[in-house]
Amino acid sequence: MLHIVVTDNAKFTLQTIFDFIEYRFGVTVADDFLEKVEHTLHLTASNPEIFKPSPLSNEVRMGFITKQTSFFYQVTNSTLVVLYFWDNRQEPLADLK
Repeated sequence: MLHIVVTDNAKFTLQTIFDFIEYRFGVTVADDFLEKVEHTLHLTASNPEIFKPSPLSNEVRMGFITKQTSFFYQVTNSTLVVLYFWDNRQEPLADLK
């Protein structure tokens, strides 16, 4: 299993999404969301090619936490680097190129 490193940007974007969920749906739903994040990251660290390359770069992969939330990561020799989390209801990624 790869070592998981979460960048400052990923921590910030995760906190933003968590805060929105907590505000909108309550602390229980937000905590359940964090459990899904943790589970998905550990699953990805065990099988880093489980998700397809992102439309932004073949070096960056895009994983899914929920229908509304994705995350972007890179894999090095021994590390899964989580770059950021994305609320899928935002502008489409294709517009970011």
